[in-house]
Amino acid sequence: QRGFPEWLEVDVKALSGKFKAKPQRDELPATINESLIVELYSK
Repeated sequence: QRGFPEWLEVDVKALSGKFKAKPQRDELPATINESLIVELYSK
């Protein structure tokens, strides 16, 4: 594994992934704009 967060289990060979835990807000990359996600799903 390379470059994946602790809360995400990735099997590169099988091209699969699994959430090991629900990520906390401070564990998410800063590039995520939460307000745009809320705007999209509120339509």
